[in-house]
Amino acid sequence: MLRLSIHAALAAAAAISCFSCLICAAGVERDGSSTTRLHFFMHDMVNLQNPANATTALVAGPKNNLATLASLGSVMVIDDKLTEGPSPDSPLVGRAQGFYMSDSTSISSLGLFITFTAVLNNGTISLHGQDNVLDREREIAVIGGTGAFRSAAGYAIISTNKMIPPLSVILDVQVFLRLRAS
Repeated sequence: MLRLSIHAALAAAAAISCFSCLICAAGVERDGSSTTRLHFFMHDMVNLQNPANATTALVAGPKNNLATLASLGSVMVIDDKLTEGPSPDSPLVGRAQGFYMSDSTSISSLGLFITFTAVLNNGTISLHGQDNVLDREREIAVIGGTGAFRSAAGYAIISTNKMIPPLSVILDVQVFLRLRAS
């Protein structure tokens, strides 16, 4: 039942927001499919003292405790800005809307399971996978899309651009898509 509600929430979020997207490269493959590379920065702002300034909300797990926020079972819902550059003042290209949860009992791995939809002006891209935040680069799957990204498949490389103490982060996200020919 919970999965249906989360998927319904993601679908509703995807239908609400529309912004522009920077396409860095595109090409056409021999089979008629096209390849596209997108690059943007995701601003994940955690603020337990002033949630009005946050783009991340803790919805399950320990409350208001920085030491245990990343403990097994913590679930956070996100509505993060996606921008062209790493500066928070960089032009907005979309929103990352979804959730992540801590799925590791080891503080040395800090594993997060992440599912989010990049809501862009010409469609959405759904991403899903394991984000081991202590790794320099992490790869997650592109599992679909809508609009200009309908039937998208591919992957995204995520790296940490900047940590903002105590828990906020700016992520560098490069998405590599293969779009089926219509």
